Amino acid sequence: WQIPDDTVRRMIEVNLLGVIWGCHAAVAAMQTGHIINIASMSSLVPAPGMAVYGASKHGVLGYSHSLEGELRRAGRGIHVSALCPDAIEGDMTKAVAHDAAAGILFSSAELLSLDAVADAAVELVDRPRLLRTLPAYRAALIHLLRPFPSVVLPALERIAQLGRRRQR
Repeated sequence: WQIPDDTVRRMIEVNLLGVIWGCHAAVAAMQTGHIINIASMSSLVPAPGMAVYGASKHGVLGYSHSLEGELRRAGRGIHVSALCPDAIEGDMTKAVAHDAAAGILFSSAELLSLDAVADAAVELVDRPRLLRTLPAYRAALIHLLRPFPSVVLPALERIAQLGRRRQR
């Protein structure tokens, strides 16, 4: 909530509208195939300290699932999957490496590599499904906690505290 309006707009344009417009172009060009949209673990649970980012990724997840349904109904041979990785080693995590608000990103023992995310995307092409989370152990925890929002927020704060210790 303390993000400048132009930053909010840019994040929504890149993370959500970019996916929507990319899918429009892909569907128009494809007869059959598979679209894989990169959402985030933040699309599945609240992301305190990253509310706008989380909201944009919630949008990607919802859009991906809805587009899959629309394409099925239209009889198109195009599948859509949402890949929801945990934090990935790269420019985004480097940029917030010392930002306490981003502590939750650093709560895993290690950040995912780009290769691990690419491998998960290839697996989705080989075995299509609507949703793939990475790593599996984090996904299991999220799926268990998701129906209980009053439990999730305090639990996420504890997880973020662990991440903040790892940031140092």
